[in-house]
Amino acid sequence: MATTNTDQTGAGDERRNDVRIDDPSLVVKVDGKTYNTVNWSMGGFLIEGYEGALSTGALLTVAALGTNAKDLTDVCIRARVVRSDPEKGYIAVNFLGLDSSAFSLLRTFTDIKSKARTPY
Repeated sequence: MATTNTDQTGAGDERRNDVRIDDPSLVVKVDGKTYNTVNWSMGGFLIEGYEGALSTGALLTVAALGTNAKDLTDVCIRARVVRSDPEKGYIAVNFLGLDSSAFSLLRTFTDIKSKARTPY
């Protein structure tokens, strides 16, 4: 079930199917550059400090991801930019499809976060 909330970019109410996670932050590799996520989910991510040419509606491929730039796992994630603001330097991305490596990695990170919230 989708939830309604306000994102960190101030874009207002949105419908989301996946819970956003900000810890651990992820590092994503797009167009040969690495970026730290502000938040992410099994459905996409938000990055700030983006300086590329991608704008809303653009298709992209995430080539690698991990929890730090020195330990990235190669992946092939097809995605679309759903929001962008060149002046503020952010893009929000929705995944169109996860390969098995990406799915396993993201599931592991969400499971770790979920277990950290569960009382003993």
